[in-house]
Amino acid sequence: MAYKDGHLSILCIIPCPLRPRFNRIFEEHLESYNRRASLPVYCPSLEGMSCDDAEELFEGAHTREDLPELIVATAGHGTFGRNFRSHFVDTGLYEPYRPEGFHDSLPTALKSAMDRHKIGLLAASGWCCLLDQSVESDAPLPGSWLDLADSCYAGEICLHGCDETVSNTALLYRILQARGEAGLEQFARNVTGVRHFSRIIKAMDSSSPERSRFNIMPGAAATQIPRHKRVALLDFAEGPLFAPLQVLAARETEGTREEALSFFYGDDFRGLLHLGGYIMADRISPEDAFVLPDYDHLFSEGYQEETEELKRRFAGYLVA
Repeated sequence: MAYKDGHLSILCIIPCPLRPRFNRIFEEHLESYNRRASLPVYCPSLEGMSCDDAEELFEGAHTREDLPELIVATAGHGTFGRNFRSHFVDTGLYEPYRPEGFHDSLPTALKSAMDRHKIGLLAASGWCCLLDQSVESDAPLPGSWLDLADSCYAGEICLHGCDETVSNTALLYRILQARGEAGLEQFARNVTGVRHFSRIIKAMDSSSPERSRFNIMPGAAATQIPRHKRVALLDFAEGPLFAPLQVLAARETEGTREEALSFFYGDDFRGLLHLGGYIMADRISPEDAFVLPDYDHLFSEGYQEETEELKRRFAGYLVA
């Protein structure tokens, strides 16, 4: 159930490394909040709604009433899909939410992209590349994301992916735009596996045959690496791969949503995101660099369709 009579519904799709702790602190918050609020909050995510359930909800929604009033979600999970974008975002039924001045410090290009595509940026994480220092190799260290498509790194790269799919497409698009199909193919041939971050972390600095020299995963997952493992973060000049956490609000909630959403701008949630490697949007400065997907292309052609096609092509090049 995505909504509850007499309540303001907030659907929260939080990155999996942070989800258990988020659920705990948000449940504690709602227990106190709902005792005093004139309009209590209902969170279907705390009642067992999964990411897959949410994506199915967004893809199948026909009217505003099919959906929760407020959405706090990572990119994807239907919020970037053609159905939700065309029927609910482009029409203005849902609008990006941000407190006054919250985006004032964003780099110009990033702010422009968020405004142009109506992404209510709450915080950003960066997918990063981690070096397993226990792996020996004659190949030099890469200096940029594009270097990872060089043939000298064949068999040296592992990617985080859920259900054996690549979850982030910013890197694939960057390689494709800069080096063409041949570059995409070579990068895929450099990849030894696409695995969940928990398996990647377990294999790091071990005798596991799954161990890889370079490991690409979300920053929120990288914070889970035990300190004793010999792993180093590679600092690329272009910055990490952009992974937004966004807030969208139904238009009719103006005047009632501010108090309900205040938790997501408060100290408890900020602390959780900081531990998970996220930067709140009001702390991102012009000096912070990110590799953004080509949103202009993705949204004009259909985000899900384009990313699925790119993943299909990439998977076809992977060495079995």
